[in-house]
Amino acid sequence: MARSKLRTAVVPVILFLIPAAGQAPKPNTAAAPPPPPAVKIEVKPTALFIEEAKTLFQRVDVEIEAAAALPAGVLEVRQGAGHVAKVLFPAIPKAGRSVVFVNLPDRAKPVKTAFRLKAGGASAERTITLAPQRKWTLYLLPHSHTDIGYTDLQTRVAKNHVEYLDRVVEFCRVTDGYPEEAKFRWNIVSVR
Repeated sequence: MARSKLRTAVVPVILFLIPAAGQAPKPNTAAAPPPPPAVKIEVKPTALFIEEAKTLFQRVDVEIEAAAALPAGVLEVRQGAGHVAKVLFPAIPKAGRSVVFVNLPDRAKPVKTAFRLKAGGASAERTITLAPQRKWTLYLLPHSHTDIGYTDLQTRVAKNHVEYLDRVVEFCRVTDGYPEEAKFRWNIVSVR
């Protein structure tokens, strides 16, 4: 029995769909994705510093202004060719302003610093020159004026004042052996 060879050929077919008379073709109804919200950032160096592991860091406030809700994102900070910080921030639920705090290493001379924000499809960039800041020493006092009953119930305010004065006496005792200029001092504004 002889075998016959079957040959097949592949023929390209182009198919055109033509609407029936009186019917217009249906337009593509898939909506284009909305554009990412407009985002701007402002960078505001502060006079606040924090010391961690014997290294001084300056707090810089980065204000994010979004024209619409913004998903969670990341703020990257670069100084020169080096990566300095990467801060994750939560979603911004509606249009408006939000602030991200970034702690950057203290510097002895001005340095160009680039801030890049990415959140979903939105992005914003800002480059500024950060200059060295003056260092301040703050002295905090628990209170400097006695107003029994003005800020809270009289019994609570009186109790707080007694606790403050107990601490004052404790600080005075702790620093009693210090040189005269280093001893803790306190002045009671009024006594009733």
